[in-house]
Amino acid sequence: MAQPARKPLNTYHHGDLRDALVHAALREAEQGGPEAISLKALAKKLGVSQPAPYRHFADREALLSAVTAEAFRQFSAMLREQIGKQHHWVLRYQCSPHHVNDAFYPVIGQLDLPIDAGAHTAFPLLHTNLPEFSKQNWQQVITNTAAGTHAAADGFAPPTNQGMRDFIVAVGETTANECLEARQLVRVIDATFENKMMPVSSWTVPEASGNFCSKGGRFGTHSTNENMTPIYYGRVLFVAYFNAGIRALDVRDPFNPKEIAYFIPPVTAKTDKRCVGRGADERCKIAVQTNNVEVDDRGYIYIVDRANTGLHILELAGPARRVANFPTNSTN
Repeated sequence: MAQPARKPLNTYHHGDLRDALVHAALREAEQGGPEAISLKALAKKLGVSQPAPYRHFADREALLSAVTAEAFRQFSAMLREQIGKQHHWVLRYQCSPHHVNDAFYPVIGQLDLPIDAGAHTAFPLLHTNLPEFSKQNWQQVITNTAAGTHAAADGFAPPTNQGMRDFIVAVGETTANECLEARQLVRVIDATFENKMMPVSSWTVPEASGNFCSKGGRFGTHSTNENMTPIYYGRVLFVAYFNAGIRALDVRDPFNPKEIAYFIPPVTAKTDKRCVGRGADERCKIAVQTNNVEVDDRGYIYIVDRANTGLHILELAGPARRVANFPTNSTN
């Protein structure tokens, strides 16, 4: 008499328990991070006995490894989909599943940029006071309704006054010489509502102010300072602009960033050439390329050049200095 076929040990009689555990754990991680994952709680949620998950995973760490692998698989699938949409781009992403899990879960907010824009540097401007909007108060009855809806969806109540907002300054990276690509510039994004971010302003150096497209090298943004010293934070932001040097922006009103100072290093004997074209069509020009900028807690500004022009140490002077928050006994 033929024996009935035995079910594999790793099969759940109401479906695939292993797969159900992994995906349920992923959902828990999305809400509360890896710490929220519990085999006991997952068994209860899936309606199985507490010993059942241990037929598939020796312990919690084994489940976390499977969850990480699944997160990596989903992330890779997403990347392949994006590459398929933009097949003329080459994208290589190298990281461990652990890093993918940390970076991918949970995503609080996301703002997708078009193909002609970038975000090389993201600098937060949090709790920015906006005197222009300080009288804009939400009516209490509306606020209560909005607060309940917003808190349920996003986990926190919205502001009741428009006079304080959170912003992110996103700066694209220029990569091509002599303007042979879309202009990369400074973009200011209102991130007060993190899952509904929106651009509110942008800023660029006017090309005609220095005929920068014909000067050689790259023209456009690259990066900002990263130190949040109280001397400059929320007041002055420095942007490296390649052949347009370093630019100081007054960002006290993120809806209207304004340039208050700039410095373009002079070419030196060591400044390297920058070329476009190939073979007989190649042409080269010597041009400064201010690449990175940083500030220290004394207010000094440091800029470095990717074309071997060197390091410059600067300080603000005149009206621009008064925009910053220097101690009262500071010079200039």
